[in-house]
Amino acid sequence: MKTTKSDMERMCIAAGMQPQKRVTVDGRDVFIADGFSSPPHTNFHRFGLEADEFPYGCYVTFWLTDARKSEIGLGRPLFFDALQSSSRDRDARVREAIKDAKVNMARDKKRLN
Repeated sequence: MKTTKSDMERMCIAAGMQPQKRVTVDGRDVFIADGFSSPPHTNFHRFGLEADEFPYGCYVTFWLTDARKSEIGLGRPLFFDALQSSSRDRDARVREAIKDAKVNMARDKKRLN
């Protein structure tokens, strides 16, 4: 089942994130959302973020690929410490998410072949 823009927006809003960009990587749509998480990071426990990590909060940039017929969607959040000045640049976080998506999609493609 293909993930639509509306599906992505609903998922992002439910996690307190805003959709930022949609790009195509190797013929697949990659959705990117960005937001901020404050302790205890309740929305991100399922991704391994502990309540006491990032005591001053963190930026969360999430990427997700569309799911296709025989493939599952891939994705994961990237966490950026709010105290690091380099983390405050949303465009840089989005670029990092695109880079991470490319690496993980290539790794998954090799694994499946």
